[in-house]
Amino acid sequence: MEPKSLAETAELVSGLVKIPSVTGNAAKAGEAADFIVKWLGENGVSAKIKEFEKGFPTVIAQAGSGSRSLMLNGHLDVVPEGDHAKWGHDPYSGLISGKTVFGRGSVDMKSGLAVQMRLLSDFADKTDFRLIFAAVSDEETGGFNCSKHLAEEYLVDTVLVGEPGGSELIGVGEKGLLDVRLSGRGKTSHASRPSLGDNAIMKVVRDLERLSKVGEIDIQFPTELKEILQESIKENGKDVGIITFNPGTINGGTKLNVVPDACESDVDMRIPPGISIDNALSRIKGLLKEVDVSLLITSEPNYTSPTIPEVAKFIRIAKKHAPNARLIIKNGGTDGRYFRSKGMPVVAFGPGNYGLMHTYDECVSFSEIARAYDIYSEFLSSF
Repeated sequence: MEPKSLAETAELVSGLVKIPSVTGNAAKAGEAADFIVKWLGENGVSAKIKEFEKGFPTVIAQAGSGSRSLMLNGHLDVVPEGDHAKWGHDPYSGLISGKTVFGRGSVDMKSGLAVQMRLLSDFADKTDFRLIFAAVSDEETGGFNCSKHLAEEYLVDTVLVGEPGGSELIGVGEKGLLDVRLSGRGKTSHASRPSLGDNAIMKVVRDLERLSKVGEIDIQFPTELKEILQESIKENGKDVGIITFNPGTINGGTKLNVVPDACESDVDMRIPPGISIDNALSRIKGLLKEVDVSLLITSEPNYTSPTIPEVAKFIRIAKKHAPNARLIIKNGGTDGRYFRSKGMPVVAFGPGNYGLMHTYDECVSFSEIARAYDIYSEFLSSF
């Protein structure tokens, strides 16, 4: 990436960071969407804003034509900044210090979004394929209002999701999500005579202890993912290869001296490739003895075969620019799952240190931005 273009792209990242587009804030999402449309217009690309669901803008732009198509997909929403006092700089200052851009969303994923915007502008009049850009506003809350609809409306040959990976981590798969609610029902009585009641909180607690064994369920990983799994474990720990378990909330009881007759706990579980949601749910129900279970949010584990020609090409190009580049399965979900569910190959790749996502003093280096751009650019040139 040329120095002038790199400096301009860093300024673009800073401009995006200055808009506190925390997920769920429709006004700020709209402001960020307007900013993107204006920048693209000033740089030779006409873009529009579409709301598949009210209050959730998606910026869509298209360049080129032809029988083949590629989508650049990114998100403009960010997680809340948390305690301002724990930041070394204003989280929305977009401060550029040295060769680093600071601020909430600089990694996840306004630097990736800026790279995609720059690419769209640079390639708008150079492609013999359809190049589609989509910036969504609800990835951090599940993508139900934007990318879910995009995947139904656009059938493309390849999707590049600009999620951060340090320009070295190439996401070809991700764990699924199985969020459930455990509901315990009991019988109320005075706390001085608990034997007359049936404590619903204790029912939930005992079944949470049983459910904590969910990580011991055997997973039969697809053969072509086994080496990738080992690399993913090195990068992200053993959690990537098992069904993880996190009771996030527990609510029950009415008063200290009353035996509770109702209790609920919401549990987050992440499901690796090699087991379906239905199979996992069946196994989970087999562990529970005293509570009812209901589904909250689910998504299937998913992956893209690294042997698909365009995916294999992207991997070769990435390794050329970043010799340490490696394939991983992501512990968390991305909007890529919606496109994979429709049969589209997806690669998740972008600038920014993976470990700095959602942290205080989140920041991205110029070198990360430049390397991601160069990899994307070479891939688009050969698509």
